[in-house]
Amino acid sequence: MSAQQSNIGNEWVTQISQSIEHYLQSLRELDIEEIPVIGQLLDGKTMISIGTMPIHSIPNGQKYEVCFVQERGFRRISTGNVLREAKVINLY
Repeated sequence: MSAQQSNIGNEWVTQISQSIEHYLQSLRELDIEEIPVIGQLLDGKTMISIGTMPIHSIPNGQKYEVCFVQERGFRRISTGNVLREAKVINLY
């Protein structure tokens, strides 16, 4: 990969990250927040496991720890009511 291709790739990552943050901020203004799940233990109230990875694949990982998010979960800020569970991959 050339330096120019790498820079274009980095620009895309930056632009997408900024767009995501903009949308998340807009949701917060509507009383909706993303449920933070990375590094948390699997919780059936706010997340659904759609797959597992071997526990030894992440250094210092613990059983049932969430390591990837396939689909973000959201909840109301004011009430904590879950609007959509996060779909996650956890260690096992």
